[in-house]
Amino acid sequence: MVIPIISRSELSVSGPAAGLTAICAAAIATSGNITAFFLALSIAGLLQILLGAFKLGGFTHFIPSAVIKGMLAAIGILLMSKQIPLLLGYEKPDFWRKELFNIFTFEHGFSGITDFYRQTSRGIVSLSVISFALLAVWQKTIGKKKTLLPASFFLVIAGTLLA
Repeated sequence: MVIPIISRSELSVSGPAAGLTAICAAAIATSGNITAFFLALSIAGLLQILLGAFKLGGFTHFIPSAVIKGMLAAIGILLMSKQIPLLLGYEKPDFWRKELFNIFTFEHGFSGITDFYRQTSRGIVSLSVISFALLAVWQKTIGKKKTLLPASFFLVIAGTLLA
């Protein structure tokens, strides 16, 4: 919540990236040893420091921008899709593996729909709808002006108060 205010950008991300967690999990599983992973991570950090100290970051221009944009788009889709069950107040952890696809494939008839309905929360769905409405109003009114307070910060505060 602080980074967008400092950077004056509504779409700032700070902290661990979703793509990095997948890479780290795969590296630990492949090496079979977390100590080896920490050693590789330390070497990578040292290489980054050396590349920065010797001003050798220009080699990144050889990576096509389409590759970077594609990777970032895939991570964005992953992050957004993981929020859909939370947006509906659905708290069962197996939503993407089992529940959603049972509804579409009718594997168990309509039992998936009734279970899905029972697990969702009207309060959270209402809060989600109100948040989207507030976002639309913010962007049509205050968002057109340059403000210190980004819409995401406002929505976090409003959602917390409403909840």
